[in-house]
Formats: sequence, structure tokens, C-alpha cells
Amino acid sequence: MSDLTPIGRVWRLLSSPALSAFAVKGANAASAFLAAVLLARLSGAEVVGNYALATATATLVGIGAVAGLDQVLVRAVAGDLKVGLSGRARGTFDRVVGAVGRNSVGLVLLFLGLVLAGAVAEPLGGDRMAFLAAVPGVAAAAFFRLGLGAVRAAGRPLAAQAVEALPSLLLLLVLAGLWLARNPPTAPIAVLLFYGGWAVAALAAFTVVNHDRRAWAAAEPVDLRPLQIAGLPLMAAGMLQAFGDWFALAAVGREVGAAEAGAFRIVAQIMLLFGMLVAVSEGWIAARVASDLRVGDAAAAWRRHRRATMTTAAMASPVLAVTILAPGWILGTLFGPEFTVAATALVIMAFGQLANVSFGPNGTMLTMSGHGQRVLIITAATTAMLVILAFLLLPRFGLEGAAGAYTGALLLRKVLMAIAARRAIR
Repeated sequence: MSDLTPIGRVWRLLSSPALSAFAVKGANAASAFLAAVLLARLSGAEVVGNYALATATATLVGIGAVAGLDQVLVRAVAGDLKVGLSGRARGTFDRVVGAVGRNSVGLVLLFLGLVLAGAVAEPLGGDRMAFLAAVPGVAAAAFFRLGLGAVRAAGRPLAAQAVEALPSLLLLLVLAGLWLARNPPTAPIAVLLFYGGWAVAALAAFTVVNHDRRAWAAAEPVDLRPLQIAGLPLMAAGMLQAFGDWFALAAVGREVGAAEAGAFRIVAQIMLLFGMLVAVSEGWIAARVASDLRVGDAAAAWRRHRRATMTTAAMASPVLAVTILAPGWILGTLFGPEFTVAATALVIMAFGQLANVSFGPNGTMLTMSGHGQRVLIITAATTAMLVILAFLLLPRFGLEGAAGAYTGALLLRKVLMAIAARRAIR
């Protein structure tokens, strides 16, 4: 059989839809990284810091507006469509969109009031105008996440990957145009450009889904309350993870200023490249691990885990080596001299990412084996550790303290995940 020959295997791999999805995800990470380079070069560390503080804060509020319903939508609608209940799928879709819309309006108004009252930007050391520009971003963040969930629920994973990559690509193109025009954006303009891309992507997502909905039956009555209850633990896990990232950045802005927060944000952007590799490995094995565990073959699941870990570590190691050995060169050459202040922080966080890729996708192992509650508990515990370490280390060590707090929490999370996965899956 030709598909069993080496050439056949290579062809099957190259023609796999999964490979296309991973390629799109890689392009998304590259676009986001290049956009960060351009913004840093155009506007400097202080603008990057104010932009990052505003977008991180509004996005965290936007996650609250979704309330986990994006993931509930995927599970409920995809299941209904699988068994031919398109009327129920339409009813669920309509109720979820309405609920997120109401949540968004309420949180947009609340966030606006807090910003105008001086209760958000000033305590974080940020620019109020940048935070005001981020107010509509609460709704943009909510509907961007919901739109991605809707596209996935409709059975279009590759389209969802494309929609997810669209904001970074649009931001990169606009910043490239501003670069050519020698017109550096202010922090509020950068915030508007960022959320403008999310709004366009959300519109694209709902356009795709509305096209598919034409073939669905008329909406059936659906009780929203069970959906909302199911979304609460999912919202908690998502917000805890986002809160950890936000808190580290916000603590830097409050303690040492917006420029240092900008430098820290650039370090976090570099770390996202390694996070993308881990996400790819998790996505690659998730369905296969679930299948292995369904038939009771834990050994096969762990073999997949081991291969994914080794592949991810092999891909990340060369870049990590350069990051650890030449952090000042990377920051100064790519982003500008202002950002070299974060060189030591970059090394500290790079060691954290070394652990991240070396321990492997244990969170996926737990989730696919039905132990998602353990993931939530571990995430909550390590987020609390991040907060405690940040309060202890940041006032004394500045950027290095923030990096140490973030890395310490990440290391604890990876160790606890590994222990929990080994105990749960035997």
C-alpha cells in the first residue's frame, strides 16, 4: 500500500488539515511578534507599556463578559449538529450570543466609569487616554472569543485558525504602513488598532457562521441557565490564567513605570513564541490521547506525550539557547536600546520556558482524561503564588523580580501538572 511507504507517509503528513492549522498558528505567532517589533521601533518603550497595560486590562474584563460561554457553545452546538439537532443548535447559539451581548454592555459601561473615575489607569501607572481607547475593546475581546468558538462549533477548525490569525496580520500591515510613512502611533492609537483587528475578525467569524446557519432548522427554546452554570468553571480557569499574565505586567507598571512595563511586555511577547510551540503540541495530541484513554490504553497516551515533549523541546532549544546567551543583543537589535533593561528578566523567563517545553503537555493529559478540575485547582494555586512572589520580589528587584515571580509560578505549575497527570493516568 503506497500510503505505508516513506513517500506515502510524507505525502499524508503534508496533506493533513492539522498541518495547515499549525502553519496558520505559526504565522499568527510570527505576525504578532513582528508587530511588536515594529511598534517598539516606532514608538518606544513607554508607548508599548501604556498600550500593553490598557489592552491586557480590557481583555481581562472581556473574558469576564464571555463567562466561559465560548467553550460551552463549542461543546453544545457541535454536539447538537452531530446528531442532527440543528434547531436546538440555533437556539443555543442565539441565547449565548444574547447573553454575551448583555454582559458586554454592562462591563463596557462599568469599565468606562472606573477609567473616568481614575480607578484603573492611574493606580497601574498607565495613560488614561490609552485606557479610554480600550473601553470598546472589552466588547471586541468578548465577541472575538465568542466568534472563534462559534466557528469551531460549526465544524470549521481551519477557518477558526484563520480568523484567530487575522488581528495580528492586520495590525502588522497597519504598523508596516506607519513605519513606511514614518508616523509613530501613540498608545491610544495603538490600542484602537489592536482592538480594531479583533472587531474585524469577530465580524468575519460571525459572517462564516451565519452562512452555515442558513441550513439549520428554526430555533428551538433553550434554557440559558444550565449553559451559564457550565461556563463558570471554564471562565474561572481562563480568567486565572489571563490574570496571572496581567498581574505581572500591572505590577511592573505600578512599581517602576510604563517604560519598564513596555520592556517587560516585549519579553513576554518573546516567550509567547515558546508558548505557541507548546500549544501546537497540545493540539496535536489532544484528540489522539482522548481516543487512547477511551479504550484504556494509557501506555499509548504516554508515548504520544513523550514524543510531543521531545519534538517541542528539540524545536525550542536552539532559540532558547540564543535567548539565554545573548538577551541584550536580541532586545537591542530587534526592539531598540530602551528594551535592553529587560535583558536579565529575559534570561530568567527563558529558563522558565525551558521547563515549560521540557515537562510536556500534562495539562492536556489531565483534561483529556476528565480531570479538568485538577487543572483549575493547580492554576488557582500557582496564580496565588505569582501574586505573593510579585509582592515580595518586585519592590526590591524590579523587572528581575517580576520575571522571577512569573517563572517561579510557572515552574510550580508544570511540576504539579506532571505529578497530577502521572497519578491520574496509569
